[in-house]
Amino acid sequence: MATAIAAATAAVLPVFLAGAMAVQLRHALHLGATDIGIAVAAFFGTSALCSVSFGAVAERIGPLAVMRTAAALALASMLVVAGFARSLPSLATGLAIGGLANGAMQPAVNLFLSRTVRSRRQGLAFGVKQAGIPAATLLSGLAVPALALTVGWEAGFAAGAALVAAVGVVLVRTRQTPPGSGPPGDVRPAAATGIQAAATPASTTTPAPGTTTPAPGTTTPAPGTTTPDVRTTVPATASGSNQAASPRPRVDRLPLAVLAVGMGAAVAAATSMGSFVVASAVAHGVRPALAGLLSALGSAVGLTARIGFGWNADRRRHSGTLPGLRDLTMVATLLTTGILGYLALASGRPALLVPGVLVAYGAGWGFNGLFNLAVVRSHPHAPARATGITQVGTYLGGMGGPLAFGFLVDHSGYDAAWLMCAALAATGAVTMAVADRLLHRRQSAGCPEPAPGLAVRGDARSRSVPPPAP
Repeated sequence: MATAIAAATAAVLPVFLAGAMAVQLRHALHLGATDIGIAVAAFFGTSALCSVSFGAVAERIGPLAVMRTAAALALASMLVVAGFARSLPSLATGLAIGGLANGAMQPAVNLFLSRTVRSRRQGLAFGVKQAGIPAATLLSGLAVPALALTVGWEAGFAAGAALVAAVGVVLVRTRQTPPGSGPPGDVRPAAATGIQAAATPASTTTPAPGTTTPAPGTTTPAPGTTTPDVRTTVPATASGSNQAASPRPRVDRLPLAVLAVGMGAAVAAATSMGSFVVASAVAHGVRPALAGLLSALGSAVGLTARIGFGWNADRRRHSGTLPGLRDLTMVATLLTTGILGYLALASGRPALLVPGVLVAYGAGWGFNGLFNLAVVRSHPHAPARATGITQVGTYLGGMGGPLAFGFLVDHSGYDAAWLMCAALAATGAVTMAVADRLLHRRQSAGCPEPAPGLAVRGDARSRSVPPPAP
């Protein structure tokens, strides 16, 4: 989990550093609010373009290889911005490179967690992983008084590059638990891990060393004959027939597409806040140093909220609800609460600035871990591809939200832009509720139970799900 939060933070640090230092960038590079929105949109646009493909690559070659590549791209992004950003095109180019890093990193980290963390602890794990985003905004907010106002905005990006390089070193030294030998509590398909998890009746005795075990339902071979390698056998399907294990299991794209739409609307509001809350506070009379600290405070609340909501999801894990569905209901509730924070910011009243930031960060942006947990739990056979699809909505929202926010600021002011964020959060809440019902109907029509051939490990003991009787 420490590796996950470090990697997730490194991937999004470039764009939130640019948002926190928007005032300094606009002054130094002679940019408007719309220009900052364009640069941020370049980051999320390239993330959207490569998210699905990198999710498939991570499932094929392993998550750590993709995570290391993403860290190298994030480092390149920081260095390009720090050393060469002197206009909008050069700033957008540097952030676009960071977008490639983010699009590769997020589905790879999701797959990494789903393969290495116990099932009963994955809510906490995904909360920690998604805490990387508010961690990045927290670091970015602290960089304003510490570096941007004292040494210069370039020093902020140089310090960020050093942090990303340190994360890259950690990833190089990290070794993933071998497939099939993860910690107790994992529920992973045999096809996904490459290890056959066929069930054995309880009465079966352990074979002598050096002998092979016949597949269930077959007789012991005569002396002198060879038993087929158990690694080539295929888990029985629900109908009792054998079926070739596919390296690319099917994912149900319609619920994922609806979830992507809802996530896009919610993230459009949240990333606009992360990109412009400092500039908005300054425009309302707050000193830049205090505005940076306010952003850091909101980020700390958002970080704590994501971890706390993930921990609470683990407590509700065995409530009898179909996987992921109560998590989506909670996501819709949080988005609805976040509307209040955006409305407080839209009021323009200094007394509502601090509570507005805290509610918007804590509820309006504290749902991401629960969302990814719901997607992974409802698609355990292909977590990277499933989250790769929903991440497209995340990145399109991250691209369009700040762009529209900056445009509204330049033409109508910050109050109108914050009202747009409230409307987007409401749209996301309604769409999540619709996706929840759609996923519920589809899983109820199918079979939400683990398919035969899945390795199922409980909290304290390990067992296998046997194929159905003939």
